Amino acid sequence: MTGTPALWTNFGCKDLARTCAFVERSKSAPVRVRLTPKFCHHSFDALIPHVNRFESLKMEVLASELYSKSILNLRKPAPLLEHLVVAVEDTVYTDDNREAPFPLLSMESFRA
Repeated sequence: MTGTPALWTNFGCKDLARTCAFVERSKSAPVRVRLTPKFCHHSFDALIPHVNRFESLKMEVLASELYSKSILNLRKPAPLLEHLVVAVEDTVYTDDNREAPFPLLSMESFRA
């Protein structure tokens, strides 16, 4: 049962060892990533090489985290990305909101 990649496709980025295990066990399956305030930057950094597997990305982060090195590394193609939700403190931006103030987090920045 643990050898089924689909069981390991939801990442929370709170712990580096756990994230690495999920990356390995999910093999090449599309993944759903969610970031919450105070996420583990090392954990998220481990996912950056797998951005091309992101199916959804939900970020509930502090405004100060938007410009962290981890988030800036998102400027890579994510051809499978279907859902993008960015909640910055009290504002929510979704993939339907084409006027999001952070171009690096728009769907177009993931389409190469």
